[in-house]
Amino acid sequence: MSTSVGQDTPPQGEGWTDLDLIPLATVKELFQALAKALRAHRLYDENNPVYIRFLNSLREAMLAVWADTESIQIQVHEHRLLFMGEEVYKSEERTDSLSFMFWKDGIREIILERGLEDAELPLWLAALQRSRNLTAEGDDLLTILWEADLSHFRYGYVDLLAEGVMTPEAGDTSHVDLSSVLEGELGAELAPPGSEEAGDQPQPSVSPEDFNPTLYSLGPAEMEYLRSELERERQRDLRADVLAALFDRLEEPRFPERQLEILHVLQSLLPNLLSRGALVGVGQILQELEWVASEQGILQPEAAAVATSVIDEMSRESSLVELVQALRDGSIAPDAPALAHFLQFLRPAALPVLLRLARGSGEALRPVLREGVYGIARRHPQAISGLLGHKDGVLVAEGVLLIGRLGITKAIPAVGKLMSHSDPRVRLACLEVMVRLKASTLYSHIENALRDRDRGVRIAGAKAARMLRYQPAVGWLEAAVEGRDIRQADLSEKMAIFEAFGFLAQTGTEDILDRFLNGRGFLGRKEDEELRACAALALGYIRSERSRAILDQAQDDASPMVRNAVRKALKPPAQTEGAES
Repeated sequence: MSTSVGQDTPPQGEGWTDLDLIPLATVKELFQALAKALRAHRLYDENNPVYIRFLNSLREAMLAVWADTESIQIQVHEHRLLFMGEEVYKSEERTDSLSFMFWKDGIREIILERGLEDAELPLWLAALQRSRNLTAEGDDLLTILWEADLSHFRYGYVDLLAEGVMTPEAGDTSHVDLSSVLEGELGAELAPPGSEEAGDQPQPSVSPEDFNPTLYSLGPAEMEYLRSELERERQRDLRADVLAALFDRLEEPRFPERQLEILHVLQSLLPNLLSRGALVGVGQILQELEWVASEQGILQPEAAAVATSVIDEMSRESSLVELVQALRDGSIAPDAPALAHFLQFLRPAALPVLLRLARGSGEALRPVLREGVYGIARRHPQAISGLLGHKDGVLVAEGVLLIGRLGITKAIPAVGKLMSHSDPRVRLACLEVMVRLKASTLYSHIENALRDRDRGVRIAGAKAARMLRYQPAVGWLEAAVEGRDIRQADLSEKMAIFEAFGFLAQTGTEDILDRFLNGRGFLGRKEDEELRACAALALGYIRSERSRAILDQAQDDASPMVRNAVRKALKPPAQTEGAES
């Protein structure tokens, strides 16, 4: 029920004659309980125990007031509420202020009556809370209370246009006298202070402050706050917030039907996100699905099967081929961190597919796909064993390299078995892993690599012997240097064998290398310049006085290749080692 302030209303505090008997404490507790109940209403559902507790506290506070009176009449000011002229509530902050909530929409008095604590109490709280969420274009508190039609809550409000102020016709606004409007509203309230009747005037229900044009203006700090909040809202990633909300609901096992609905939404959302290049969102979805599917007690069997099927679908070869094609065409920007994060949540079955796709991709995309492969291998190291038994030698070699990259020392015996694989690329990968992991149990395979039928494996074997300082290979290297086959080898193989021989043999081999560098044959001819250059490089590793003297003899050699090799061999050890590394 509502009344316009200025109409006949019951006098405030009728029946109270002794101010000492006014229940101020209980009235104050009532409005404190009301403020807490409104905050609880905003934060919790109506069936939440916390909200129910605050609602019961408000009901008890009302019953305490009704023990002394049937109703209370409260005067509303901007920052406080008065009962019988005494302050029962005060708040300087407008955000959660009860007094400002009523006052801003014109309400100047409220009357609470016995019975409000019963069925109407939740309706009253809902109406008050609804008024706090209204926009400037929406209804005001007066409209909301009128719609609620409460029987035990009345209010008085300021309604200037309804109290006799004439609204001018359109086009005639130039003749409106604002001073007469104010005089008509305020009447005798604007009488001079010296008037004889001034002392007999009742307290005005409307004051000039009600017409203050700056009442709702914002200060510089408030404007800056609004601007910063607006900018923050514009930059906010709504997609991430929506996904986070879906994930929160997905983790609630009490609602299996809702979980299924969310899973189907995510299932249909993944292709859309991929087509837009939202790889971060796709990675977040796969990460969440993997987690909820692995945790006990979150998903029912049906929902867990759906979550698993979503990840399986993304791990299929057709899906990955389509993704990589989009990356190659530029339809999706190859964001390396986001793509690697997304790929690591795929199934182990995606490993061979990604390796094949990486092999056929360009220089820009290949390392990105390999990072995804490394991510899957880290999470599923057991999947590498499947690669080691693959019929495609390239995939077997990639599996061996993954062992070295991830440092899986437990797989070293499996690498040893592959040292005799028919594909030379596999044998090369095994040598690389041997060097990377310094797997001493595999060193015995170096001599087999030095005798391998493939040139690349022989070169890798010589380099491995030098880098691992494998002394048992010295005998074979010496035989290779003095043998006939070395003369048929290309320059790369000659260099690898001679350098390994010089590095491992050290002193005592200078005479052999001197014969190559400075010696002459039966007809006075010197050795092939490639062999002589390789011998010079080998002497550079020995670092003895004898080796330096041999190199000095060849500094002015007629062959540019030999001269360059000699200069390199004579450099200080630090420079030579830096060049070698």
